[in-house]
Amino acid sequence: MKLCLFLTYGMSLERWDQLGILERELALYEKLAGLGVRISLFTYGNQKDLSYETRFPSFKIFPAYADLRKPSSRVVRFFQSLGFAKRYKTFFEEHDLFKTNQLWGVWIPLQVQKMLKKPLIFRAGYEAYLFAILGKSPRLVKVVTYFFSRKAYRQASAVIFSSHSAKQFAERTFKVDASKIYVIPNAVHFDSIPDESLPPSNRTLAIGRLEKQKNLFNAISAAAMTSTGLDILGEGSLKKDLQRFAEETKADVQFFDRVPHHEILKKIQQSSFCLLSSLYEGSPKVLLEMMACGKAVVATRVSGIEEIIQSGITGILTGTSAEEIAQGMRPMIQSPELCREMGDRARRYAKEHFSLEVLKDREYQLYQSLIEKKDLAVAL
Repeated sequence: MKLCLFLTYGMSLERWDQLGILERELALYEKLAGLGVRISLFTYGNQKDLSYETRFPSFKIFPAYADLRKPSSRVVRFFQSLGFAKRYKTFFEEHDLFKTNQLWGVWIPLQVQKMLKKPLIFRAGYEAYLFAILGKSPRLVKVVTYFFSRKAYRQASAVIFSSHSAKQFAERTFKVDASKIYVIPNAVHFDSIPDESLPPSNRTLAIGRLEKQKNLFNAISAAAMTSTGLDILGEGSLKKDLQRFAEETKADVQFFDRVPHHEILKKIQQSSFCLLSSLYEGSPKVLLEMMACGKAVVATRVSGIEEIIQSGITGILTGTSAEEIAQGMRPMIQSPELCREMGDRARRYAKEHFSLEVLKDREYQLYQSLIEKKDLAVAL
């Protein structure tokens, strides 16, 4: 069985490495390679991506720009990408099935599927059109997102969502055939969790992009209301505004730039509890990693998150206002024992429901079923 995974449009292994998420993003596919799946990675990198074959010998790496000049214009790059299916047809013909990493760039695997008549798995993860609505994206972005989502849902052999709320939205909005939708949550690679027991600090930790979606102004206000030290790890366009707001509210907030993934996990382990204050989410990997590290999480009661946290058992769900977030934080601040008990339950729950060891088998079974259906169709 040979699988070709298309990285998100514009993404490369080098960029994943710079973001500190390379090992996390490839963990599932390393496990699948161990089951006998031969995996190729179609990236939007250059010759530098080929060097990762030494580090990840299980994969064949095919960078779109290894021997092709990458235009500086985004518009020109997009029109250039429309020819990738035919340009790299010989490479694509080697594979039995194809899979997207996210929506963006889906036009290339859709062309490949149509050309080769082989199964395509559209991994939507989060529902991009729903995010465009909730994020109040410009009308053009909404139109383009709707167009490609609709086309992918209709043409793909199977669709993977990471949450039931995304599945329900797609069924309702795009009338997607429910029989080809699979909900496979994001997975946690427990082997990557540091073994050493790190003494917790008395500080709370929030991780995420410094953008409006993450609702960090209210998180900072909640930290000020509860006189709690808050560490915020991430990068984004609102960083200076958030720093200024923290000074104005006299909140004890420290900002940290993104660090390698293993350092993020250590940072989680050193926190007293974690905070996720988002206005909307898909199925946040960072939440699963917080739980896997044995940390209780105070999180907002929004779709995606509320499917993961059992409020009062593995964490606390709150509203999105500063007052509500502060109210959710207070029991954690007042009782380190409660933090520990919830954290222990959160780890057990994550291992039972979101472990890579469990979810890799579901992924593999889907691959097998799609190839068997294709073989049957050819035989008939």
